[in-house]
Amino acid sequence: MRRKKGIGIFLWIVVVVSVFIMAGCKQVILRDPDVYWNEVKFFEMALKQNTELLKHYVQSGACSCDDTGEWSTPECKKSAGNIAVIEARLDWHVAQMEYLGKFQASPPPEEEPEIPDPSYLCPGGN
Repeated sequence: MRRKKGIGIFLWIVVVVSVFIMAGCKQVILRDPDVYWNEVKFFEMALKQNTELLKHYVQSGACSCDDTGEWSTPECKKSAGNIAVIEARLDWHVAQMEYLGKFQASPPPEEEPEIPDPSYLCPGGN
């Protein structure tokens, strides 16, 4: 059975064109800076607002902890974990996004902030 020459030539052309396209790319701006800035600020605002709502849910009595800080349900445990991560690292991640978007001259500290044990969110104050 013979291979069709047209397919081989087509693939060769695609490879050559792809190499030239990739080799010609240096620094390309993929997003409008204003759009990127608005996206960063939107994500920051949305995470802060939703974290406050989730924190209210966790601490209002819908969730509880035992004496060791273990949460009553898997959902409460996940919620508390998410709150702890966002509260500890949101500002660091926003600063990183602003730096990558060239809105800040220097990056945030290389070491990201420590995430505390979510038991500090226990309604009883464990």
